[in-house]
Amino acid sequence: MSTQAPPIIHDHAGLLSQLEVINQWWPDSHQKVIAGIHSREIQARLKALRESLMEHFAAEECEGLLPQDVRLEPDDVGIAVQLLGEHQSLLEQLNLVMQETPRSTGSLADWALAHQDFDRFSERLTQHEQAEIDLLQRVCDEETGVPD
Repeated sequence: MSTQAPPIIHDHAGLLSQLEVINQWWPDSHQKVIAGIHSREIQARLKALRESLMEHFAAEECEGLLPQDVRLEPDDVGIAVQLLGEHQSLLEQLNLVMQETPRSTGSLADWALAHQDFDRFSERLTQHEQAEIDLLQRVCDEETGVPD
């Protein structure tokens, strides 16, 4: 019986990479706002992130977080259910960030507040994804007999 982590594990790294790109790009957008450049770029990046998240979450909810042939401890079942239950609120939080992000030049204060909102979302999503990775790793290690 093979207990390799499902292919979805690779999606976690991709999502975290998208967050990092937006976080690195966002401070530059403050300068672009000052120069009067429209915020279409940040909106496009947030929209792409939302689409990636929706696909990622749908795959996890359809295929499950863990390989089908893995026997779970009751605590792990609870963790998996909790993590799956966070998907909707994470998407709602990102939607709020998108709504609050200035759609035109906006003020520097508006952009700073939107960036703070994105930082909070980014931190929460990073913690969520890391918890999924940790669960996958722990369960796969237990199945293969790898010690902690």
